[in-house]
Amino acid sequence: MEMNIYTMRSIITFDEFLNESLNLSSNEIELLNECTKGTWEEKDGVINIEGDFIAAKKIKGKSLSPIVFGKVTGVFDISDNKLESLEGCPREVKEFNCSRNLLNSLEGGPEKAEDYYCANNYLITLDGISDNAQNISAPGNSLESIEALGGRSISGNLFLHENFLKDLNGCPQEIGKSLDISSCNLNSLENCAKKVMGNFDCSDNNLKGLSGGPEFVGGYYDCGNNSISSLEGISSNKMKWIDASNNQIYSVIDLPPGLANAKVGLHKNALPLEILRSQQEFVEDKGDSNLRNWLEYTLKNESNERYSPLPRMIEMFNDKKREDAVIEFIKKTDLAGISNDESKLLAPIATGVNKNSPMVEYVNKNKDLFSDEFLDSLEISSDLKDLGF
Repeated sequence: MEMNIYTMRSIITFDEFLNESLNLSSNEIELLNECTKGTWEEKDGVINIEGDFIAAKKIKGKSLSPIVFGKVTGVFDISDNKLESLEGCPREVKEFNCSRNLLNSLEGGPEKAEDYYCANNYLITLDGISDNAQNISAPGNSLESIEALGGRSISGNLFLHENFLKDLNGCPQEIGKSLDISSCNLNSLENCAKKVMGNFDCSDNNLKGLSGGPEFVGGYYDCGNNSISSLEGISSNKMKWIDASNNQIYSVIDLPPGLANAKVGLHKNALPLEILRSQQEFVEDKGDSNLRNWLEYTLKNESNERYSPLPRMIEMFNDKKREDAVIEFIKKTDLAGISNDESKLLAPIATGVNKNSPMVEYVNKNKDLFSDEFLDSLEISSDLKDLGF
């Protein structure tokens, strides 16, 4: 057909023109329009946003491809999708959130992001995290290492709970807010942050001691649900409160002087709460951190104390379930030494213990350490002649 000025021409819409010029599908343009809180523009194949990009539960594929972002001045939220890759993410953003996806790597994520949230993925390391991140939230992954953080200080929070950390190598040495490493299967606090301005939580691990932990904690200190036997190594500054419940603590006499009157949760430990509280009060009143001195003072002033720990002490000595704690207590308080120097002080204990108690069994096995007077008192009060004292 011969062409002339009257020939009909196809007319395209503005959206179709934009589609062709950006090489994006209508669905991709619709996603950008729907999720951008501000304005977006394309330059050299890269999408820049003045404002936020909120695409939680909006992305259909396993990555952002073919969309490639450059700079986002506000929030970039791609959480709650099924992303397996961060390909196409902006190079620079203020706040980045890729939580609750299927990610096993942060490679491809932003190089600059002060707030970085990557919780509940399948990450093993933090390799690829932005080098200027100041608030980091990565709980609920499979993290074994945080070496990617390089020990640099951060001004915000570091949340790493519910992971599988092998160690704390790379942990920031100063943290401006709170540090949470609870439920991480940790055996040691070595290389932990030295200064935590907010709260510190190392609960629900496999810790046997607090050595290597923070030297300063500005909020609360939670070391509950571990296997620690004392509070040696705890931060020495006065904290809001300390939770040391559900451990194997037999002594709080080694609390730093500034913590003698601190609020400390001590429920469900190796020794009964009343005994641990008595130790804490002794340190507070006397400034003395010697366990033998505490026990001697307690026995000498038992009748004058409103809430004497002696009944609970005797109950403990008779408790088969506390056998390990009883033996440790006898050693740490130098009960044998007291029996040789001031045997009469132990009379209330001798009259209260049972013949098959963990305490008597230990004394019988180690009777050469104890005074004859103390052994006689046990035999008389407990009818233990058959034990061969």
